[in-house]
Amino acid sequence: MALAFRNAIASPGANPGRAVACASGLDEDRLINIRNDEGTGSSCECNSAIGCYMSTKNSNCVECCTPNGAYKAPAPDPSVAAPKKGGVGYLVAKRVFDIAFSAGVCLVLAVPVAVACAAICVDTPGKPFFRQERIGQGGKKIYIFKLRTMVSDAHDHPERYMSSAQLETWRREQKLDDDPRITRVGRILRRTSLDELPQFLNVLSGDLSVIGPRPVTLQETYEYGDAREEVLSCKPGITGWWAVTDRNNSTWQSGQRQARELFYVRHQSLGLDARVFVKTFKAMRRGK
Repeated sequence: MALAFRNAIASPGANPGRAVACASGLDEDRLINIRNDEGTGSSCECNSAIGCYMSTKNSNCVECCTPNGAYKAPAPDPSVAAPKKGGVGYLVAKRVFDIAFSAGVCLVLAVPVAVACAAICVDTPGKPFFRQERIGQGGKKIYIFKLRTMVSDAHDHPERYMSSAQLETWRREQKLDDDPRITRVGRILRRTSLDELPQFLNVLSGDLSVIGPRPVTLQETYEYGDAREEVLSCKPGITGWWAVTDRNNSTWQSGQRQARELFYVRHQSLGLDARVFVKTFKAMRRGK
């Protein structure tokens, strides 16, 4: 391995991070640069001079720093008073509900969405819709649609609108209380959750479910630590257990967000989905 590393790093224009990856036995043709991966909305925490690479074959991140994903998932506890995870019948029923409910929402709320689009365009320059790259079930890359609630360059130049402390929090959590990039119309849309309505198109296409773990970026998936594959085995949703319980208080850093999402994955069932569904409407009425 030492000889392979010396040969790899000695080549012209070699990146040390890639050299480490190749010397570790990973397939060079299947390496992607996480630090420069477009659309993730954030950058790798690795030293930029070293670089960070991941093998898409085995999803092992080869870094020269400690990754964010230090979360250690607790072992499943059958004695916990929680719904039993549903089987094939549950998944079929859930998909039928997803299609029927999403189709109804798209038909009923087509006019309100059109009005919201007009308001967005009048309020600030830019397109009313935008899409975000996220990681779906099984690690598949997906694109989710939303109504724009921020200034048009919010993700390209967040430093123009945030303080250093705000920028650090946003880069870690991908959310920020009182985000200065949110527009006047955007605040109304977020308070009523109307900005999420275009995601029902993603549900119809099969990329999302109405209820499931929050769709996250590639880098954020590593926040799940050793529960990453378990969480990614579940289709992400527009709303979910984390979103309706203590979304504003549970963070990656505390480990509470991982615990909430993992609880849903391990106990997803008609009973738990019904609770999430009811709590979602209660949260919408409270403007949260």
